[in-house]
Amino acid sequence: METRAGIKLTEKQIKNIESLDRLLRKWDKELCINCIAGTLHVMLLGDTNQNPNPEMSGTGGFNPDYIVYTNVTVNADGGDW
Repeated sequence: METRAGIKLTEKQIKNIESLDRLLRKWDKELCINCIAGTLHVMLLGDTNQNPNPEMSGTGGFNPDYIVYTNVTVNADGGDW
């Protein structure tokens, strides 16, 4: 396994990617992964049977009340290409 630039991954990195792939294949569609201000969050989506409230706040961003998990140890970027 390698990057688009042809840089080969270590065995540990490959195992991390394979583990993430297994997790995402069974991911609950009412959860979403967001990167906000450099921090990775798992959030509950809104406008669903479980959460009828919109996930967007009045200021136009995701409502932080719907965060269910936060991880600050993973390098994360929410910017555009």
